[in-house]
Amino acid sequence: MVNLKTKSSLRIYKPVKHCSFRFISLVTITCLLAALPSYAQEEHQNIEIMGTLQSYIFNQHYDYSPGFGAEAQVRFWPRGNLGFAFTTGLSFFTINQLIATTDDPITIDVAKEGTLLFFPIGGSILLSDNSNQNAELIFEAGVRYVFVNSNLEEVTTTTDSGTVTIDKIEYDIGNGIIGLVSAYVVTELSQKLSLSLGLGYQFDISKGKEVVLAFPGEHELSSFLIRAGLITNF
Repeated sequence: MVNLKTKSSLRIYKPVKHCSFRFISLVTITCLLAALPSYAQEEHQNIEIMGTLQSYIFNQHYDYSPGFGAEAQVRFWPRGNLGFAFTTGLSFFTINQLIATTDDPITIDVAKEGTLLFFPIGGSILLSDNSNQNAELIFEAGVRYVFVNSNLEEVTTTTDSGTVTIDKIEYDIGNGIIGLVSAYVVTELSQKLSLSLGLGYQFDISKGKEVVLAFPGEHELSSFLIRAGLITNF
């Protein structure tokens, strides 16, 4: 017999933080900002549009559940090696994470299940090393405000003498702010089109609130990224 209802359940979770990666990322952003004066070269007006597909190796908050997304950038290059980008995007994650279990004398499994949609918007600083004529290396450091649309639930499945009871409660997840550092190589496909391939890391600057039945927590967005995109210029 299966009973479906909604009621309170205990939330068992101990977050694991990426302190070292956050520290390295903050140092990287600081170094990029400190290097800006040295990149003040001749005027080099150029405008580009970049579309990027991203694969996320997600944070320990969700057992590294993979996610996928897309980002669009309008990029301005006022100097030869210095650029700025305005960005917006969309990311999608499917979560299926067992967070607690017991089997004596009654079997109880507690899991996070559902989907998450993220809508980041923000900007980046771009530094280019185009000393190689065949490929251009670009470093990116940026900040994103992330809007969250959550369809995530805590699901408690209780099995007692053949009777299965499933209890579901919804998560209330707030928006957050992340930092991003990335490096990628750009190769020219034609006069108007280029291909970019690279890696990145995003980290929490301000974590969103995560509440389940008045039990408060924090929502982490730290993640490694694999990025591939196309760039067109005007």
